[in-house]
Amino acid sequence: MAQDEEVRHRQHPAERFVAPEHLLDLLKTAEELRNEPMIARQGHHQITIFHRGLMAVVLFVFGQDGELADHQADGEVTIHLLDGAVQVSTADHSYDLSPAMMVALAPGVRHSVKAKQASTLLLTVCMKPQAGSESFGEERSG
Repeated sequence: MAQDEEVRHRQHPAERFVAPEHLLDLLKTAEELRNEPMIARQGHHQITIFHRGLMAVVLFVFGQDGELADHQADGEVTIHLLDGAVQVSTADHSYDLSPAMMVALAPGVRHSVKAKQASTLLLTVCMKPQAGSESFGEERSG
């Protein structure tokens, strides 16, 4: 665990989400992500800004042509574009989002995101409850 603390660039999720209430400044957090010294994976940075029980909220900042590769989630997904322009693609549709547009996806729908320009988006995932489980586990990234 000491090694994790040495390389951790952000506060540990167990510390970030412990309070019963959270005020989240999306603009400030997006700016902090843009200024991180780490190399962006696939042209984007992301951080889980809230995670409790079956719900996770993740903020993404993309550079132009940044992408989130084809994947799926075992829960309801919303992708809400805050600024910029992105294309969200599924097997059946391609959605060109401009600010204040949102795509909602059912569990298991494969999708990808490609930034047409520098963009910021908010992704929310509400997982389906698993038998005997109240949470879908530790934060995946961020």
